[in-house]
Amino acid sequence: VSLSPNETEAKYGFSGMRKLDVDEALEDHRGAPVQVTGGAVLERVDVPVLTLTVRNHHWFFVNGVRVHNKGCFDPDTLVAKPGGSAKRLGDIKIGDKVTSWDSQKETAVGEIVDGVWW
Repeated sequence: VSLSPNETEAKYGFSGMRKLDVDEALEDHRGAPVQVTGGAVLERVDVPVLTLTVRNHHWFFVNGVRVHNKGCFDPDTLVAKPGGSAKRLGDIKIGDKVTSWDSQKETAVGEIVDGVWW
């Protein structure tokens, strides 16, 4: 999902994107729903963004919401770490451990960051 699906598809080569809607059901680290209560592009501004890739499970958590590898976020966004702590996305390095999601076991797990993309 994206606020601008056509732009996201064109820029990142994704296919099948759809628009992020208000009331979209996202999930937290327990698999519980997190409702989107708003979301609009107020002004287009060029800002640096980055993302992580993690081994094996390909999920990580930003501001308490589970996201898939390749979502782009502000460097000040907080990423969950095992044990309940968090770290600024811009401070995370390859080899750090973050909280990921094991879809087969349906549980949060620690996972190694194998890519940081600016």
